[in-house]
Amino acid sequence: MTQFTMTAEALPAMPLIGVTGRVDRGGPSLPNVVGDALMEMFFTDFPSKIRAAGGQPILLSIHSDPRRIVEHLDALVLSGGSDVDPRRYGRTPGPNSSMIDPARDEFEFSLVDAAWEIGLPILGVCRGHQVVNVARGGTLIADLPTDAGEAHSFFGYPRSYRPQQVALESGSVPHSLFGNSIHVNSLHHQAVDAPGNGLRIVGRALDGVAEAIQADDRPVVGVQWHPEFFVDIDPLFSWLVDAATSHQTDPSRQTDPYRMEDNNVTYA
Repeated sequence: MTQFTMTAEALPAMPLIGVTGRVDRGGPSLPNVVGDALMEMFFTDFPSKIRAAGGQPILLSIHSDPRRIVEHLDALVLSGGSDVDPRRYGRTPGPNSSMIDPARDEFEFSLVDAAWEIGLPILGVCRGHQVVNVARGGTLIADLPTDAGEAHSFFGYPRSYRPQQVALESGSVPHSLFGNSIHVNSLHHQAVDAPGNGLRIVGRALDGVAEAIQADDRPVVGVQWHPEFFVDIDPLFSWLVDAATSHQTDPSRQTDPYRMEDNNVTYA
């Protein structure tokens, strides 16, 4: 019997970065027999940008055990999507609420809880930014009309176009990456209202709407815009990979027995 042994030197120790997706029906692009089947969907922009920044993207199924999977990650990305259930922050759905996915809410809120406990780096994007805030006891603005303020919910521009300016708080992670301000895309009809426990607002649009949050004592950042849609590799992904690498190499962290780069793995 031939044996092949893979050692730690055989694989680069890229940090493992989990990315959440969404669940939807297959639709007309599939044969009719499976057209109504549920599918887990992930925009390729996240994994491609994470990989280009030096991380190893891991697509997280909603059927995963949140606490179990977090133990094996070096960072977590919470992606965009539909509204968080308003009942999670003491309100009820209104006339402009989107479809709500309670199963996704449960999965992602559990991910945040587990990640927060162990200091896992988190990047929340759009809905993900809101999930982080609500998971920590914060609230959201239920609806931002298209024709008010900075028209945050106008979806008529290309997704990479940056019509809105965001002022960034000095000393914050976004400020260290972008300076005093940044122009961003805007694809949201809700926004952070009261920040959650251990979080603070560190970026606002010209009309005062919160556009960025971060944790006081953890590598956790949330942004209301979509950096994955920008053409170039956004500095937020470099920050995430650096934070993930620091978590990966933390001497107080137990070795993960499932990492191929941590062990000699023998295949018979």
